[in-house]
Amino acid sequence: STDWINLLTQSRYWKQVKGDLKDRRRVMEVCDTVVKRGGRLAGAGIVAILERIERETKRLASGQRTVVAMDGALYEKYPQYRQYMQDALVELLGDELASHVQIKHTKDVSGLGAALLAATNSIY
Repeated sequence: STDWINLLTQSRYWKQVKGDLKDRRRVMEVCDTVVKRGGRLAGAGIVAILERIERETKRLASGQRTVVAMDGALYEKYPQYRQYMQDALVELLGDELASHVQIKHTKDVSGLGAALLAATNSIY
């Protein structure tokens, strides 16, 4: 995370901000802390859903792969956020079970989910 902060504090975006390098680092560290918390909370939410599903299906315990579709600019464009989510999965599930879970970026997940829900609830 420190290398990432060093890179961003030198970024062209900071040229318009008044303050020295120490101030920039402090702002980036605060931002990184907020992103880390968000990524870990999202990862914990995924684990809670997976544990609920696992009670009935035993997919992870049997070694079956589970794919979680994720949408959003933060997940798509902020690699550190993805890493924080993955770290939370490993911490909460353990290395073995977490290795069976893949989080994949998918555009328009909410529209796709609504379509799948409508299709499964429609009567033919």
